[in-house]
Amino acid sequence: MNREHTNSEDTITTLFVEILMPMSATWNIYEQTTKPLVENRRKPDVIIRTVERYPIAVEVKVDYKRGPNETGESQARERYLGKTLRTTGEKIASAIAIRLPYRFRNMPRDEIRENLEVSKNFAYALLNLEEPHRFPEKGWLYGSIADIATAIRIGATPITKIERAAEVLEQGIHNAAVIVNSAIQHRPHIGKRIGELLVQEPGEQTTQMAMLIISNALVFQSSLARKPDLETVPSLSELTADYGQLDSDEVLSAWREIQKVNYAPIFNVAYNLVETLAADDKFVGEILSVLRDTARELERMGLAQEHELAGIVFQKLIDNRKILKANYTRPESSALLCALALPELKTDPKKLKIADFACGTGSLLNGVYQRLLMLYEQAGDKGEVIHQDMMENNLVGCDILPNAAHLTASIIASTYPDVRIGGTRIHTMPYGTPRADGLYAIGALNLLSDPTGTLPLTLDTTETATGQGTETTDLRDAFRHGEFDIVIQNPPYTRSGADSNSNLPKSIFADKKDAAAMQASRRAQGRRLGGNNPGAGPDFVDLADRMLKRNGKMAFVLPVTAIAGSSWQNVRKLWAEEYHDILVITIADALTQNCAFSADTNMAECLVIATKGKSKNTGRALFVCLERCPDGELEAQEIAKVIFSVNDVRQLEDGINRGNPIHVGDDVIGFVISAPLTSGAVGWPIARVRNITTIQSAYQLTNGRLQLPRQKAVIDLPICSLSDIAQFGADHRDIHDPGKRGAFDIEDGCPDTAEYPCLWHLNSNVQRSMVVLPDAHAFIRPHAEVKAREILKRNSRAHFNIDLRFNSHSLLVACTEQETIGVDSMPNIVFKKKRIYDYVWALWGNSTLGLLCYWLICGKQQAGRGRSSKAALESMSTLNVRELSKEALTNAERIFNELKDQKMLPFNQMDEDPVRHKLDRLLLSEVLGITEAERPDVHEGLALLRKMLCQEPSIHGGKKSRVKLDAA
Repeated sequence: MNREHTNSEDTITTLFVEILMPMSATWNIYEQTTKPLVENRRKPDVIIRTVERYPIAVEVKVDYKRGPNETGESQARERYLGKTLRTTGEKIASAIAIRLPYRFRNMPRDEIRENLEVSKNFAYALLNLEEPHRFPEKGWLYGSIADIATAIRIGATPITKIERAAEVLEQGIHNAAVIVNSAIQHRPHIGKRIGELLVQEPGEQTTQMAMLIISNALVFQSSLARKPDLETVPSLSELTADYGQLDSDEVLSAWREIQKVNYAPIFNVAYNLVETLAADDKFVGEILSVLRDTARELERMGLAQEHELAGIVFQKLIDNRKILKANYTRPESSALLCALALPELKTDPKKLKIADFACGTGSLLNGVYQRLLMLYEQAGDKGEVIHQDMMENNLVGCDILPNAAHLTASIIASTYPDVRIGGTRIHTMPYGTPRADGLYAIGALNLLSDPTGTLPLTLDTTETATGQGTETTDLRDAFRHGEFDIVIQNPPYTRSGADSNSNLPKSIFADKKDAAAMQASRRAQGRRLGGNNPGAGPDFVDLADRMLKRNGKMAFVLPVTAIAGSSWQNVRKLWAEEYHDILVITIADALTQNCAFSADTNMAECLVIATKGKSKNTGRALFVCLERCPDGELEAQEIAKVIFSVNDVRQLEDGINRGNPIHVGDDVIGFVISAPLTSGAVGWPIARVRNITTIQSAYQLTNGRLQLPRQKAVIDLPICSLSDIAQFGADHRDIHDPGKRGAFDIEDGCPDTAEYPCLWHLNSNVQRSMVVLPDAHAFIRPHAEVKAREILKRNSRAHFNIDLRFNSHSLLVACTEQETIGVDSMPNIVFKKKRIYDYVWALWGNSTLGLLCYWLICGKQQAGRGRSSKAALESMSTLNVRELSKEALTNAERIFNELKDQKMLPFNQMDEDPVRHKLDRLLLSEVLGITEAERPDVHEGLALLRKMLCQEPSIHGGKKSRVKLDAA
């Protein structure tokens, strides 16, 4: 009789830990140590310690035969969290509870290790003393031992701890800057010299930046003190302090010794700054003492070299970054993008070339490098071995701010402070400075033209951080098109010129008067994707495309207009036709600032990851809509893991389905769906969507099929592009441009005697019913008679609202009793048979189905607002009114006349609007021939769709107040 194998939990745990142990070179692992805690005699299965992080307790349980064994969580929480390690006095602030499948109990022992290595269904949950107390909040995560190693690495330092440390650093910098400013009042040349060293105008921002750089050097000194070849360098505690003042000579002496060995990117500028401050004997010691105490506090918190800290504080110090539009990438956003850009390590990392051509403080470049190191170590290797080669040859960063390049180099170098670095590829790019050829330096965008080519445009030189100091580098020697495996960026996407009142110098921002020259410099590079878009975003995508090798991957943080706006259509065409494995992520929150992956921006953003070269899925993309931004780095990693683990992704064309849900524990925080890509002016519609059913219904409708939620069978409808049946009236610039282009002068108000009535303004308070009154009148300008007559040929009664505010406007299509010039946001729509089609199209445009077609193609970057361009609207799907029967058109005219003066609620309240309900019902029944008696499921489905649309964040925009028609 064969006996069933019964493996003990200790046996399985020991094998589990043997696989886990080598997955990080910095871990010290203690397995089942006897009496490790001060407060009790309990012992977790494993205690993991690192230099920078809190100890974390690991409790492993094997599930029961008939269900989960969740006792490990309660044991970890009750026995280990908050307890003190006997050997070090450290507090256990985090724990991880792990559940292994029951099958390991009965598995032959010689098969356990092999199965542990390949299994991907271990359940685990991270527990913390601080918020969040449990991740996931409900349920369990599932993954491999490598996934658990990632959770341990991240979870040992809660995000709240990082935020508090950033506040400590920021406060220390502020306190020191106050003292510096006092010194500058007595010795103004100190402020001037600091500005010269940092290439910035003297001021509060410049002073605080200087303090950050000195703080960074002090933290680095702490990690290097008394190491081999640096035995004479004192620790921070050993620095002499008399009467609360640090000896500046002692600090400078220590930094000279360090620079003799290496580390110039960290200490060179800091040394010069302290030398400058030393001109004031009274204040320099006090300043250094404040910054030393700050660095020591960070050391005590165990976060002195946490990679996010300097970058977070750096960005807070740049008060002009709204002009630069280089918003700091949030740590959790960086973690998500980096995990998506590098999901696994398939090759020798020393062969991977990674670049960020707008690197800022290096959060993305460092983020993807840290992920590379993590994956490398999870495979059993040591990151320290490849660090020098990666820094000197493979990691490329560019920025126009010298201080940003300095911090990028120092933050990445701090990963292994004992490893000495020669040259790096971190460059300060010239920007805004006139050149000999009459054009301007435009930062990394100079690289659009082939650096190795022979174009007449002078590429210029850069300042490059090296281990021994700063060197001048010829761009022709530093970069090659087609060189990189990953280009990861959060680029600036504003115009090249900036506010001339900025307190940053012209070497960083070009004045407004030089904007034309800056644009000329960009055109001279052979820019392909920008078109008429004045922003720099498309040019950085262009640059990434040129720099990537085949099968290289670009990973971007971009404004959501990149996937929705007509000005980005060349970029979308590139992705749709020349790339594969495209992934687009947006956030469906009501407030646009919560839909951003960058800090301090009120613009909705998207993440785009795309692989260069055509493949079988070229022309398609995976779209992910999250309900919120990831709540921390660990959740970001989990989201990336779930996205890549989804099998059989549902397609938009498949009809009504919910897409594939994205679970974090038991919570659904978004969905993923596959969709075909367009390359014209109409953008990609799956952006900031909460309920995918709405987009699926819209997609079916654009293809001539009415398919609503709960609808039993599809119904064909006559659908076409708007340009097939109508044209827009004249451009507003031709109508009333203040220069020579305009043919009319416009005045507010429209008297009965007005020769040329106009519809000029959007006014939701009075524009509630389908027929609206003109609000202005026009006069033909002298000598513009011919042009004016041409404009009047495209006059009409129907007007389209191209600047729709879903949560305040009631009309998408407005009608006037007489032909009226549509001036700005209400352009004319001109049909060949005006009076016949005006009626039915006004009904369609103000119905739920008409709104659905517009919502599909409009921009959703602002809360409760859907703006579109005429170019996109020409391709908008709409009812093909030419194919309607005479009876249907007659019915439409009757319905219009019945409803034309009845007020309607804003679109975000259309689920409670009796007039809109009636319009929908009559349109379905008497114009489209879908009666409620014969197809109640269609009418019920449309009612449900109305409710779904009203719950879409991009439509309600978070607005709480409700319009009441008797008060409208």
